[in-house]
Amino acid sequence: RGAGLTAHPVILSTKKNGKVHPIYPSYNDFNYVVAAVEVDGEYYLTDAASNLPFAKLPFKCLNGNGWLVAEKGGWINLKRYNPNKLSEMITYNIEEEMVTSHHDIKCDQYAAIYRMKKFQEDEEEYKNDIKESLEDWEIDEIVMDEKNSSDVFKYSYDASKELEDSEMIY
Repeated sequence: RGAGLTAHPVILSTKKNGKVHPIYPSYNDFNYVVAAVEVDGEYYLTDAASNLPFAKLPFKCLNGNGWLVAEKGGWINLKRYNPNKLSEMITYNIEEEMVTSHHDIKCDQYAAIYRMKKFQEDEEEYKNDIKESLEDWEIDEIVMDEKNSSDVFKYSYDASKELEDSEMIY
């Protein structure tokens, strides 16, 4: 408001605190406050206490709806303003007793922020988590895109596995 912007508090309940009942909310249900900044009739939710980019909320805040505290206040969907997009393109090749695959993973927006943070904290642990998620597969080198940022995070890898029963594949 000091900068001349229209802003209102949004009270919410973090994930650890549980969801607020939409019909019978209690003051005690709310445990966190973020700001809703209005620009050209659109609200942008932001948290001054986090180090995330403007209009991105911490993961703990993405918990259903928050209450916009304003003259014409009401419920505001917290996830709507923080999309979480992850897409994975997998190409399989089946030859005799072996299946090989190539995986291209792309994370956008909130998913990119979360994964980039985990990757920067410990690159080896991040790659090991990927390998552990496909424990029956042999994973080749995991290649991170050189242009990764907090908006887009991409990586790819090849995997292979011997088929136990080549008559049937599920």
